Amino acid sequence: MNALRETPYRRQTTWKQIPDHIRQIVVELSLEHPVLTPRELSVLLLEESQIFVSESSFYRIHGKPLHPQTQGKIERYHRSMKNVIKLNHYFCPSELEKAIDG
Repeated sequence: MNALRETPYRRQTTWKQIPDHIRQIVVELSLEHPVLTPRELSVLLLEESQIFVSESSFYRIHGKPLHPQTQGKIERYHRSMKNVIKLNHYFCPSELEKAIDG
């Protein structure tokens, strides 16, 4: 009857988290085989290390480190700002400047 027992709700704060020791193995394998797809990497990891990692846990980051323009962060920020500005109707530039300044 353990399955029916109520357990306290715990909010998940992380998504697809891989333990550090497995993450290191995954990184090394990915660097050794850079042309493999995520599915092929997960199968290879299972065959070589007997560790199952979902293919959705593999993703490649294309872009320079600490350079947000190459990863779309600036574009997402601009889109968010545009959506906030479009919530209110500003009839002249001075009204918009007042709203931005606070």
